[in-house]
Amino acid sequence: MIKKQKRNVNTIGKDNYGFDYLKEKEIYCYLCGINNKEKKKQELKDDEKMNTYSEWEQYICKKYDKYPIKKLKEFSRYLNQRIGNLEPSQNYLNIATPILMTLVVTEAFNFLINLAIIKPEEHIELSILNVILFLSLFLLLCLIVIFIFTFLVIKVINPIWENHTEEKMLEDYKEIIDGMIEDKCKTIVL
Repeated sequence: MIKKQKRNVNTIGKDNYGFDYLKEKEIYCYLCGINNKEKKKQELKDDEKMNTYSEWEQYICKKYDKYPIKKLKEFSRYLNQRIGNLEPSQNYLNIATPILMTLVVTEAFNFLINLAIIKPEEHIELSILNVILFLSLFLLLCLIVIFIFTFLVIKVINPIWENHTEEKMLEDYKEIIDGMIEDKCKTIVL
């Protein structure tokens, strides 16, 4: 029994345009010197390891040179759709980041302020030992809050950065394909 593969944006790219998104992303990340954090990371062949944008552009032009103008235009629209699919998640993350950071900072400072306030009904002897203990505890809590805050910021910002890389890759790819369309149209007119 043959299992039918689900139709999604990745399979459309592979089947219709020979565009293996994960493979192309891996090539682009190598070109840009970015560590690709995909779970299904693919090993690159030597001819897929580009060091300059021009080499990458030649690789794409060679790969899609045989396509007629109509197919290249369809591929350009496909790439445009992929770019459009990334934008909503980027917008959600842009909204959520400041909200999350504000909540964390507000709660941390409220906790520290409440900890530092000595209520009049509490009679605490202010000896040097108590002051040193309080300052040590305060410093420890500050370090813990900074560590947690840094961790949360990294967890929130990293997907935004990753999404930006994908968007730039698709925009660059589309720019090259659009250039090929323009060049092919010029040769037909001449």
